[in-house]
Order: sequence, then structure tokens, then C-alpha cells
Amino acid sequence: MDGVWDRIDVTVIIPCFNSGVLLLDSVNSVINQTFANWRLFVIDDCSTDPQTKEVLRQLPMMDERIEVLSTISNSGAGVARNVGLEHVESQYVAFCDADDWWYPEKLEKQIRYMFDKGYRFVCSYYDDCDADLNVESVVRQKGRQRFSDLISGCNIGSPGVVYDRTGVEDIRFPSARRGEDWRMWLRLLTRIDYLYSYPEPLWKYRHTLGSTNSKKKEIVPAVIRLYKEELHFSTVRSYLTFAFVFLPRYVWRKLIK
Repeated sequence: MDGVWDRIDVTVIIPCFNSGVLLLDSVNSVINQTFANWRLFVIDDCSTDPQTKEVLRQLPMMDERIEVLSTISNSGAGVARNVGLEHVESQYVAFCDADDWWYPEKLEKQIRYMFDKGYRFVCSYYDDCDADLNVESVVRQKGRQRFSDLISGCNIGSPGVVYDRTGVEDIRFPSARRGEDWRMWLRLLTRIDYLYSYPEPLWKYRHTLGSTNSKKKEIVPAVIRLYKEELHFSTVRSYLTFAFVFLPRYVWRKLIK
């Protein structure tokens, strides 16, 4: 692979809304990657916080590979990521979030893994952390998942995903503000047979107060909408799938953390 290493390029997309200085941690974790042939799009989803605006202003001066783009109106992470996808020219796409953090060898390990195995769509284990990035547990996925596996739930964080755009350049995130990443992975799996997991934590998920994933009361309607809108299940089937397929797996994940 070393002979073609310098020809492999990756575009990284980070959506941002009022993330403040946490965004600097995320961006610096991209800058510090051992794999150097990347381009980073930070998408400002109409932030209103002055501190965030100042950080966004500074980013292009930190590294020439960084570009800040913006949504037209505050629309959520999925729409923000789509703004980035419209500008992608590289073969590979990776995602990070504005409050999460990559280990330095994250991209290098995943790209080598994809190239050596012939995989087109990968994620990775990750460290579940507190607000200061202290590790509390490790989140793992099955080594290989197909479309049907993701019907029962999704523990694939966006910052762990890398995929090969070949043949799937037109696939985009939905406009939903919750579960948009889960829906995107399902969409990719209609064109790519399997999602493979790199069996090592390569990034840190930071729990912050008020983050989207901390709003547990929104889980039920969000999952039901996904089943109805993305999978075209009936209302009855959606609730039955939630109760007897999604919920047991969700509770089990919480118990084993």
C-alpha cells in the first residue's frame, strides 16, 4: 500500500452549532492525525454564540487544509453534513463531531484496514467519556453488519465512520434532527453490502449537558419515525419493532456498559 499511500485522500466533515472551545479539541485531533492527506470542512449551522464564532474565524488560520462552510439556516447536523458532502472530491469521507475527539492514528488505521481488506464502509469501537474526556467505558460493535442488523438499533457513532464514496456519491443524510446518522448508515447499506468495525477504540465520545443523545425522552418518537419514514413500516409494525426488537437491545447495551 505504501506506493499508493500519497494518492489516497480523505475529506473530514464536522458539523458545528454553538460548540465553543470544544470545537478546538475536535479540530486539533484531526490536525494531529498521522495520516496527513486530509481536508477538513467545518460546517457552521448558524451558531449564535460569540465564542463559537471566534473559534470558527480562527480555524482556517490554523491549517490550510481547513475550510469553514455554513448552512443557510439552523437545520441540524444532518443538513450541515450534507453541505460538506456537496464539496467533497476525495474518494473517502470521514466524520467527526464538534465535541468529540480522535486518537492520532485513527484515520491511518482505518484507511489501511479498508485498503488491506477491500472494505468500503467501516466504523470503530470508541471510548465513552465524561465531559473532560475521561474514559468511562468502551463501546463495541459487531465485526460485520448488514442492513437487517441495523434495524434493531445503532451504536455506530459518526466520528468512527469512514466510507468509500465510489458508487454512493449521491447518498445524503436526512433532514431529521435525531437519528440522522442511523438513517444514513441504513442508506449506505442499500448500496454497500457490509459495515465493518475496526476492533479498537479510535475516538472518544464526550457526554455534554444538553447534547442531542442525552435527551432520552426523544428516543421513542425518533425511532418510530425512523421505522415509518426510512423503512416504511406501518404504525403498528413500528411500535412492535420498537418494543420487541429495539428496546431489548437498547437496554442490554446500557447494562453491559
